Amino acid sequence: MRRPFKVAAVTTLIVTGSAIVVVAPNAIITAFLDGSRRNLSPSKFVVGPGATADWAYSVEGLHDETKNLCGPDKIDCKEGYRGDRLTLLRFDSKDKAQDYAASLGSNGYQSHWLVADFSHAPLGATDRLRVKRVLDETWGSESD
Repeated sequence: MRRPFKVAAVTTLIVTGSAIVVVAPNAIITAFLDGSRRNLSPSKFVVGPGATADWAYSVEGLHDETKNLCGPDKIDCKEGYRGDRLTLLRFDSKDKAQDYAASLGSNGYQSHWLVADFSHAPLGATDRLRVKRVLDETWGSESD
């Protein structure tokens, strides 16, 4: 009678052990990536004169405006960079980023903790797509 109990216990341990082996690394990787990407600064998208990337036009003039954009009685963001054609904001949570992007309607785009605000200058659909693509692809890149 005890034998079926032992077999069941071993099976449970094997299944549980497998779940830990499979799930734990994914949880660790996700936590690591979220932690390292959470602090991705809009400054990463500042380009110098003569930049040739297809999205560089959209971020021309991007400079730190955190003091003017973020804080009490302002946008609840951690960093803010304003350029000639868009503003990039970094939030301390994805939920805050999502809420702010939603408040901008079609002029806002959220990519994790970053929001592109297209509301202060005209930027064509193709250029907006390029900005969205580079923001989204940055999260998957291997370099910080």
